[in-house]
Amino acid sequence: MKSGRAPKILIIRRENIGDLVCTTPLISMLRNGFDKPYIACLVNVYNAQVLEGNTDIDDVFFYKQNRHQEGKSDFIRGILKGLLIYLKLLFKNFDYVVVATTHYPSKTMRLVKSIFPRKIIAFVGDNDPCAKYVDIPVKYRRENKHIVEELVSLAFPLVGDVSISNMKLFPEKDALSKADSLFKSKKMICPIIGIHISSRRESQRWSVESFKKLIRELYDLYGYSFVLFWSPGNESNRLHPGDDNKAKAILSEMDDLPLIGYETTELRDLIAGISLCNSFICSDGGAMHIAAALGKPTVALFGVADASRWYPWGVPHVVLQTGSREACDVSVQMVVNAYSSIVPKPQMKGEL
Repeated sequence: MKSGRAPKILIIRRENIGDLVCTTPLISMLRNGFDKPYIACLVNVYNAQVLEGNTDIDDVFFYKQNRHQEGKSDFIRGILKGLLIYLKLLFKNFDYVVVATTHYPSKTMRLVKSIFPRKIIAFVGDNDPCAKYVDIPVKYRRENKHIVEELVSLAFPLVGDVSISNMKLFPEKDALSKADSLFKSKKMICPIIGIHISSRRESQRWSVESFKKLIRELYDLYGYSFVLFWSPGNESNRLHPGDDNKAKAILSEMDDLPLIGYETTELRDLIAGISLCNSFICSDGGAMHIAAALGKPTVALFGVADASRWYPWGVPHVVLQTGSREACDVSVQMVVNAYSSIVPKPQMKGEL
């Protein structure tokens, strides 16, 4: 730990939920690298709840991305809130701003420069036009590195090449109580397998029939309870497409099994629900990284994403990705076999 004046550090991570979850080891390294530093994060309203309860962070500034604005009045409010956040950041007088993403536009760097930090730390690639904005460049490499390993290298210029911290995620107290009460009221018996059926990318989506068959086969093998998670909303919603209909189709035909659906209109509800599961099955995405941060053994279906960079970090896992890069080509038996390899089948009476 470095002594001397505690620095003020701003970490910018404005992308998706999983991106921010994978940034928490970087935040921890910066927290542990100094004596009582001030650490703030600039994120968006969509992923901000990832940081709830994280004691590595002193302040969280968040805004609504333009693509999530609903109508003219929402857009105007967004501009005013953005201006207020900018002024708050400006008067913080940051020593360091860490741009925690591997790709960023010039307008992001101009914004960072305009709050006048002492130093800007960011990845810089070959012939990168944004290099002129960066005071402490970190070479961007992709050779077989998980995104967590890539991101923590941004801390090395400040704290040295130290061991990587675990991802951190803390279920919010009220959300956890709500999920726990529901699970108990439905007489869900542990162990519980969590299954998330949604994915932003079409190449990573699995069919209703595949999920139904998987749940029945796992129940026959394990006798466990199941909680179904999904992105809330209708698939035709332009701003927030969801899988309400897909979840209903699965749940409506499986009343004979210990299976419940858990609707999560808030990210904190998803985090709390997953925290009560013992293992997890999902497609690559935010829910997968949440499960990993919560220590859940995970089977993940991948489509076109680079599994070597985005697999579930720090937990027993199996990634399933076919040569076609289409999750629909992953068979139910492949998922059952993968699950069995990380969660041993329970011994029945009379078995040795």
